[in-house]
Amino acid sequence: MNQREVIDTLSFQAKIEPSFTQLVWQKLEEENREFFEAYHVRLILKNQILVFNRLLEKQVELMQRACPSGVAAVPHPNGSNSSCMSI
Repeated sequence: MNQREVIDTLSFQAKIEPSFTQLVWQKLEEENREFFEAYHVRLILKNQILVFNRLLEKQVELMQRACPSGVAAVPHPNGSNSSCMSI
């Protein structure tokens, strides 16, 4: 969870004032710089993985439209699978 998600969750579930959570978060960041630097890198990586997975899902969808079931993709020497061939 990023800071916004934590603030929103604590506000909704525990009825903790967002300004208080933000103040505590800032103090924690100040006192634990190394942890939060690694934490922010992990959040960026998590986001990149989510975007990559969405792109893979879109690619599968597009490939299924281009090559309906019962038709296999024929690999090209360059590694792409742009042609369909009945099996």
